[in-house]
Amino acid sequence: MALVMLALDEVGTATGGVVPPWVPWVLVCVGGLLLTGVLLEVLRAGASRRTGAHAQGELADLENRLIEVKKLAATVADDLDRRAQRLERLIARADDLLERDAEQADRPPAQSRGAPRPPMGSATAVDDLALRVFELADRGQTALQIAQALRQPVGNVELMLALRGGR
Repeated sequence: MALVMLALDEVGTATGGVVPPWVPWVLVCVGGLLLTGVLLEVLRAGASRRTGAHAQGELADLENRLIEVKKLAATVADDLDRRAQRLERLIARADDLLERDAEQADRPPAQSRGAPRPPMGSATAVDDLALRVFELADRGQTALQIAQALRQPVGNVELMLALRGGR
């Protein structure tokens, strides 16, 4: 600032006039503004260079992540292919087992020692019960008497008798 004042004094003496007191301050402010503008421009240029470098770093990071995603997608696709092949093998095996079971069901069962015994609730056991119900009914007994004699529910006896009449 002293330098500006000295320059103004010399200008004033050279021109033979007096310089108003606000002129040095205006000149200092204009110089400061110019200096600030130049500094801001330098900072912006440096920032844009850094931003460009930063953007290039982010771009490289994104490219690396894209490569990782592609590798992961390939791994997942391979795993899905292996699982699909395994499922196809399991389905084929299940089909074979079903075919064998169907073939065995078509064959008559092998006779075991002694007479085969029908399981409880089979058609033979029901047929025996129905025959006894029909015999007692033919002798003139009521459904209640038959149920008591055979230790069966009355509803079952009535149903058998009703179905017999429907034949």
